[in-house]
Amino acid sequence: MVLTDLEPTSKGCDKLMASFFSLYIGYSGLKAQMAATEVAGQNIANANTPGYTRQHVSMEAVVPHIAPGARFSPGQGVRITGVERIKSDYYTEQLINASGGYAYWETRQSALEGIEVNFLEPSDSGLSSYLNEFWDSWQELSANPESEAVRMGLLERSVSLTRGVQNSYRRLQDLQYDLYSELETKVEQVNKIAEEIATINEQLVFLKAMGEKSNELLDQLDRRISELSHLADIRVRTKDSGAVEVFISGRLLVQDNRTFAISISGDADGNPQIVNEHGSVYNLKSGSLSALLEAHNKTIPYYQRALDVLVSGLVEEINAVHQAGADLEGNGGIEFFQDLTEKHPPSLYFEVNPQFFATTEGYKLIAATAPGAGGEAVPGDGANAGKIHALRDQAIIDGGFTPEEFYRSVIGRLGVEGQESERMFRTYDAVISQLELRQEAISGVSLDEEMLNMVRFQHAYNAAAKFMSTADQMLDLLIKELG
Repeated sequence: MVLTDLEPTSKGCDKLMASFFSLYIGYSGLKAQMAATEVAGQNIANANTPGYTRQHVSMEAVVPHIAPGARFSPGQGVRITGVERIKSDYYTEQLINASGGYAYWETRQSALEGIEVNFLEPSDSGLSSYLNEFWDSWQELSANPESEAVRMGLLERSVSLTRGVQNSYRRLQDLQYDLYSELETKVEQVNKIAEEIATINEQLVFLKAMGEKSNELLDQLDRRISELSHLADIRVRTKDSGAVEVFISGRLLVQDNRTFAISISGDADGNPQIVNEHGSVYNLKSGSLSALLEAHNKTIPYYQRALDVLVSGLVEEINAVHQAGADLEGNGGIEFFQDLTEKHPPSLYFEVNPQFFATTEGYKLIAATAPGAGGEAVPGDGANAGKIHALRDQAIIDGGFTPEEFYRSVIGRLGVEGQESERMFRTYDAVISQLELRQEAISGVSLDEEMLNMVRFQHAYNAAAKFMSTADQMLDLLIKELG
């Protein structure tokens, strides 16, 4: 072909420009497929990264500018509209809500397990065993009121009972202290996470102002929000600026790059509560913070009061009957246990009267004998010891319970609460597992899928390169002909 065989010069220029457009089409294809390959590589690199959300390159055909003389067919190639995270906002919201309940029941179950270990029921080291041995000793004394060995055995078992109660109460106090320490740690975690979210907010706003975004930064934000949802009931709102606002129980925790730190304060009864910088109290409904507060302020005090009620009833009734009897030498009975009228908490002051241990013959002071008609003790009579043993089956504990019934009801309640917590924890665990599986099916990285995508992108890239090579050869030939 020679120059004279070509169309008029203007049309020849059009063909030349069309060839250059072909190069751009090929270039846009190379660029898009390379970007898609890089995203696939990023997905593969983070296939085992916790909290990573799979990314996808969105592409669209370039629409030419509508203007006179514009070239519309066959188009101007492809362009990347964005690199998006593939995730479900619905499952994310459900996970946030379920995480608070999961953490609440997990923490509550752990606290109740600590209380169950404290009571050691059923076992030979539990208070029920000490109580049974204590009552059996009085029965044995009623049959052998003058036996030194029986009297010494009664004192030993009485001391074991008092020490068992004291140790149980102290272990509850230790558990309560541990819960408070854990509460302090959790509060620090909330404030630290809030500061991290505020920092991420600042970066997100800066990126959006530049027309950019970072999916990895958004993944970090999701992880921090997930961690926070385990600590308290939260609500998250995304603003147009790209930042998020985080609320705990309806009160602001994070706003843009500002945080509103929480702290622990005591209420009128000295119980810890969570407050903000202005002293407003958070009414927590879920999360580990809520469970810790409940266990510290309500659950443990209930079982401490139960021990106090049991001890106070025993001391009052046993002392009254013992003082009405006579000891081995015919003298009037003394208090068997120390008086608890001015003592608080009663369980920590639950002790056998130290007069029994003041001398080697203190056991003689046990008033096992009922006085005769003239007030003198009847030798060999163990009626008063029998009366004390009979208290075992009498409703002497506040509320109309026998000691055994009262203690059994306390342990029964503990068992029911423990079973409820375990059942609810397992329920939430199953819910969380299902939600995570469904979220993973959407957001998780499939290596097989990514490898298949890379093959597709590679073939598309090779095809685009081949197209550019062909267009270049055609353009070279056209230029030579025009030249």
